[in-house]
Amino acid sequence: MKVLGNKDSFDLFNNIAEKVIIDTMVLQSTTRLSKKRYYTGIQKLMACGLIRRKSKNLSLTSFGQIINDIMLKMDSAVNEYFRLKAVDLIISSRGIGEKECRQLVDEFIKDREIKTVLLQRIEGHLN
Repeated sequence: MKVLGNKDSFDLFNNIAEKVIIDTMVLQSTTRLSKKRYYTGIQKLMACGLIRRKSKNLSLTSFGQIINDIMLKMDSAVNEYFRLKAVDLIISSRGIGEKECRQLVDEFIKDREIKTVLLQRIEGHLN
């Protein structure tokens, strides 16, 4: 997904994702990009199958929605980084059992999806 590595395309993608459906003229006026940079970014996003244009409206494709969801999950993981590091450190240094691991994850980790993933890994690892 090299296209999302480009700041202009990334910003356009995020603006479209936030609005669900956005008029092309509204998007162009809010981005402050030159016409060339705007249209280049839109073309790249469309070529990758991340967005679609219907009449004058832009929206995410199903593929774009999945990519956006993954990016949001990655942001959540980054926000939990230090808590995750603390959990790893405590678990590796103390040799605690499954019940204590579960309790630790439940208390430290705020994001529900990340907590679920960790609890599943603990169950699979300790059994």
